Amino acid sequence: MPVTALADLPFVEREPWALLGLDPERTAPDRDHDEFGFCRLAEIRLEDPAGRIITVEHPLVLALHTREHPEPLPGDLELEFVLHDADGEYSAVARLSEFLLRRVPPLLVPRPAAVVLALCNPHRTALPHPAAFGDIPLYYGHGDVTAWMRRRRGAQDWTPGAVDILLSAERWYRV
Repeated sequence: MPVTALADLPFVEREPWALLGLDPERTAPDRDHDEFGFCRLAEIRLEDPAGRIITVEHPLVLALHTREHPEPLPGDLELEFVLHDADGEYSAVARLSEFLLRRVPPLLVPRPAAVVLALCNPHRTALPHPAAFGDIPLYYGHGDVTAWMRRRRGAQDWTPGAVDILLSAERWYRV
């Protein structure tokens, strides 16, 4: 049965590698990756092309996707959730502002130090701080947002404890 209400959207906690499309066997991003959900990390690094890195400790990371060719919306983005049912694949669409207002507040317990959007922002939309977040900061990027992992200094393998998870974007903002 298709999802017809934002409250029914299966937005669940996932293991970070699967959620963010990370795979040590792949050397390039998976452009067909359409997983969505959330994870809690000890830290995530946000980087831009100039090499600036923002380390965010204890974030709630929301993995979301914008529509393929979205219309620009002042202060908002249009999300697309690729879903599957007995009849095949279909998409559900929602505005980011509504999603943050209705679905995220229950995820703020336990309280994260910040919320990070792993979300492409193709029109470089300036996003407001959601009132429902209180004083919890929100980080979001401009342009394509791509997840990567990098082995920590001295690490010999690709295991969760041996890598740093990074999100790259043209520029990062904190509101």
